[in-house]
Amino acid sequence: MKEDVQSSLQQSPAFPLAEWTTNTAIGLTINVLRQGDVPQHIAFIMDGNRRFAKEVGIEVKAGHKRGSLPFQKLCDFGFRTGVKTVTAFVFSIENYKRPQSEIDGLLELLSEKMNDVYLMAQKHEACVRLLGERELIRHDVLAELEELEAKTRNNTKAALNMCFAYTGRAEITSAIRSAVSEMADEQATGESEGRHSQAIGLESIEKKLYTSDDPPLDIVIRTSGAERLSDFLLWQCNQDTQIYFLKCLWPQIGVLHLIMVFMEWQWRRK
Repeated sequence: MKEDVQSSLQQSPAFPLAEWTTNTAIGLTINVLRQGDVPQHIAFIMDGNRRFAKEVGIEVKAGHKRGSLPFQKLCDFGFRTGVKTVTAFVFSIENYKRPQSEIDGLLELLSEKMNDVYLMAQKHEACVRLLGERELIRHDVLAELEELEAKTRNNTKAALNMCFAYTGRAEITSAIRSAVSEMADEQATGESEGRHSQAIGLESIEKKLYTSDDPPLDIVIRTSGAERLSDFLLWQCNQDTQIYFLKCLWPQIGVLHLIMVFMEWQWRRK
C-alpha cells in the first residue's frame, strides 16, 4: 500500500510542475547573476560525507555515494552561469591513510560516476583534467581517468579539474622541481645566456603548476564547517580569492548555497 501511494505521487502532475518551477527559478537566477561579474574559477573541498553517513545511520560508502549527487548539479549551475573552470578536491594523498575498504569503495564509486561526468562535460563543452600524482593512482582507475581526459581534450569552452592523489604541497614541490630542471637544461644547452640564471622567480613556478592555464582562483567553498584548506590549492589562493566555509555537510549542499556564495562574491567586489 505504501509503495502504491509513493508510486502515485511520483506520477502525479505536481512533481513535474515542481521540477519545472525549480528549473525556471534557477534559469532566472542565472540570468540575474550574469548581469554582473561572474567568477571564472571556483573550487570545492567536498567535506562531510563520512559525518553525514554517521548522522543518518548509513554505511560510509553510502555516505560517499550521497555526496556524489550535489557535484554535478553545482558544476552544471556554475558552467551555465559562466564559470570557466571548476576544480574539485576528489581525493587527497592523505586519503590513502584511510581503511582499505573505504578507499576501495571510493574508487568503485568514481568508476561508476565516470560516464556521468563525461556526459556533463560534453554538455558544457568542458575538458576534464586530472591533477595529482598519477603514479599513486591504481592502474585501472588511472586508465579510466586518462580515457576521460582524452575523450574531452578538444572541449575548449570550460574546464573541470579533478584533483586526485593531490595535495597543494606536492603540486608546489613538483612545480619547483620542474622549473629547476628546465633551468638546468637551458644552462646546459646555452639557451639561458643573457638571462638571470641564478634565481627562479614566481612566474617560472606558476607556469609549472597544474592550473597554469586556468583563470586566477576566485572562490573556494568548503563544507562541513571546518575552517581550513587541508592542503588544497595553497599556491593558487591569493589576496583576491574569497573562501567560504559552509556549515552544511557535502551531501547537504545545494544550488541555493552556490547562489548565495555568488551573490556575496559579487557584492564584495563592488
